[in-house]
Amino acid sequence: MNNFDTPILIIGFNRFDTIERVFMSVREVRPEKLFIALDGPRDDVLSDKENCDKVKKVFTKIDWDCEVKTLYRNKNMGCDEAVPDSISWFFSNVEEGIILEDDCLPSRSFFSYCKDLLAKYRDNDKVMMISGNNFISDYKFSEDSFFFSKYAFIWGWATWRRAWEKFDNSMKSYPSFKKNGGFRDYYPNILDRFFWRTGFENKYNGYSQGWDMKWNYALAYYNGLDVIPSTNLVRNIGMESDATHTKKYDKRMDIPTYDLDFPLKYPDNIEECKIYDKKIFKRNFLSTVNVYTILKNYRNILIKKIKR
Repeated sequence: MNNFDTPILIIGFNRFDTIERVFMSVREVRPEKLFIALDGPRDDVLSDKENCDKVKKVFTKIDWDCEVKTLYRNKNMGCDEAVPDSISWFFSNVEEGIILEDDCLPSRSFFSYCKDLLAKYRDNDKVMMISGNNFISDYKFSEDSFFFSKYAFIWGWATWRRAWEKFDNSMKSYPSFKKNGGFRDYYPNILDRFFWRTGFENKYNGYSQGWDMKWNYALAYYNGLDVIPSTNLVRNIGMESDATHTKKYDKRMDIPTYDLDFPLKYPDNIEECKIYDKKIFKRNFLSTVNVYTILKNYRNILIKKIKR
């Protein structure tokens, strides 16, 4: 069996049970280059040291010939800093690759899908990422193996250095984006605009955490697109109380995985699938907004402004 020649990054912290399952899926394809980035233990959580050590032991099971690079932190950075820092480290070493966090369990065909499309869109700046997620797998959006969305889904994905270089944790371009009509151009729907403007405003001003919202901003600023598979290829297995963000089980987000048929069937045009984006916005984003959420957001903004 030939080793898989697309580099893979696994990002983790203290969840040895889920990261072992993710590692075992990676082990099946035997990547030639494996990168492992682990956040360090928190000073105020006594169990972290033991659990972080257990996570490191998972990778003693690398039993195939491959180049391994590790980034093991001694101190805790937190998910919102550690994850983008790990991705930047990854792309300081490679031009393109696959990214899996410790609770993102891929199907077998996810790896070939990413490898194929990393090569196909390598030089196309319009395509900024390749997602393994399709949260509406029961609806057929096209006859092709994948389509395109303006939203970034990062539960198992792949990208290029040339795209990740557009990520800016400080979002310094945000004022000009807002001033020069960026929202109307990228989010023509008023509800869409409201949702993302609230999210970007919170991240830009430091009122809330979350690196993935900032990555969505990068797609909006550069008018980029995300590749979405015709069926879901990655399942989140970490929706539990010890998660950083997905602490509560959400049935809507727990989508079974399937495999794609190869060779892949490519769409004729690189353009947003508006039917999908309309449905996914209503299902995954708009459904999280209610009067309480809005009031809570603006309350937090007001409190932080007063403190400043």
